[in-house]
Amino acid sequence: MLTIDEMEHLIATWIVAVWQRRRLGEYAPSWDPGGDHSPNTLFAASFAQAGLAMGIPSPELFYELLPAHYVGIDARRGVKIRDLWYDGPALADYRGQRSTRGGQHKGKWVIRRDPRDRRRAFFQDPLTHYWHPLEWTGLPPDGQAPAFGDARVRELMAKVRASGM
Repeated sequence: MLTIDEMEHLIATWIVAVWQRRRLGEYAPSWDPGGDHSPNTLFAASFAQAGLAMGIPSPELFYELLPAHYVGIDARRGVKIRDLWYDGPALADYRGQRSTRGGQHKGKWVIRRDPRDRRRAFFQDPLTHYWHPLEWTGLPPDGQAPAFGDARVRELMAKVRASGM
C-alpha cells in the first residue's frame, strides 16, 4: 500500500519518464510532420526559439482573478454578496459612501469572493491598494465554521426562504 506522497511521486516519475517522452506521431507539429517529436522535444524547441521569459505573478493576482461583485457599502451591515453579509474594519472609512468609480458600475465598490470558500470576501482599499478580508457576519467566534461554497449557500438560502424566516 502506498501513501499519498509515494503515489504522487510515482505518477510524477511516470509522466516525466514515459508520457512526456512519447512520440507524437500524427500529432506532430505542422512545421515538421515527419520529425521525431515528443512533448519534451517541443518544449526544448520553444526555448531554443524564444528563450525563457519567466514572469512570476504578484500575490495580488489571486484576488484579481476572483469573481467581482459591484455593491454599495451599507453604513451598519457592510456589504451583501449573494445573500450573505460581510464586514470588516477595512470598510470603516467607506461606510455609506459611494465609490468614485464611473461607467457601468458607477458609485459601486468592487468586492471579490472565492466561490469555494464563502466565509470571507475581499476588499481592495482604493488608497493603499491593499487587499483586506471581510468576514461573513454569520461566522461563529474563533472561525469554527468549515469552508463552504456557492452550492451550499444556495441550498441553505432556499431552506430559509421556504421556512419563511
